[in-house]
Amino acid sequence: MDLSCQFILVIITLVALSIGAYQDIKTRYTSNLVWLTQGISGLLVVTVCGILQPYSFLELFGILINFASGLILGFLFYSMGIWGGGDSKALIALSFSSPVIFSFIPMTIPLAFALIPLFLILANFIFGLVLTIVPIFILNIFNYFKFRKWFINEHRLSIFTKITFLVTAFQVDPKKLSSTSFLDPAEEFVDNEWVSTKQLFVYNEEDEVLEQKEKELRQSVHSSSILTKREFVWVRAQIPGIVYFWLAYVIWLLWGSILIPFLQLIQI
Repeated sequence: MDLSCQFILVIITLVALSIGAYQDIKTRYTSNLVWLTQGISGLLVVTVCGILQPYSFLELFGILINFASGLILGFLFYSMGIWGGGDSKALIALSFSSPVIFSFIPMTIPLAFALIPLFLILANFIFGLVLTIVPIFILNIFNYFKFRKWFINEHRLSIFTKITFLVTAFQVDPKKLSSTSFLDPAEEFVDNEWVSTKQLFVYNEEDEVLEQKEKELRQSVHSSSILTKREFVWVRAQIPGIVYFWLAYVIWLLWGSILIPFLQLIQI
């Protein structure tokens, strides 16, 4: 692919992801117009550039796989409830605006992987999610003496659920749990007792529906904690998925993949 075409796609993608991330942070909602514009613009650039300078077989293969992977994974993750509609639309739009080979960037991965950048961007996305576990776990280890009685005496939760709390959730004062907070309750008050929400992922619904349900849950937990005089509540930081996409794309631009070199380092 021509270098100018690559730069145009980079600009389109960065602008769209930046707008989407800002909207998601500000309102926890992303406009469909952002992803529609990104996807159509990316497809037009790829098509026009292919007409002006025909792609090689490998390039065309990578582009088609990139398109197909975005569509399949986007619908699959949405239908499984792994994330909401906004994240799936962002992934599909990304597959149409990132099928390029960056020969001018020192990639840290084999050339074959560069043919399908969506896989590398998703790898960076997943690695970013995993990294968020580290500071949460360290925080809980330092605060263990505050909640060790809960850990030992809470018999309603399995040991697996407790460990899941330690690596994905942390304790906060219930007063900090406002309806517009980015902190989502990991437990709720049901039938006169506190129980785990048993949900690490979101519903397979549109962003505005998800946000309304999350608001209602936060309000319910906040009210219940006051009634039961609970000193703390377990929550999970709901970092917008588009922020991870933005970071994953920037890492791909600058380095290619952060996951593959990390795995190679572990093997050494």
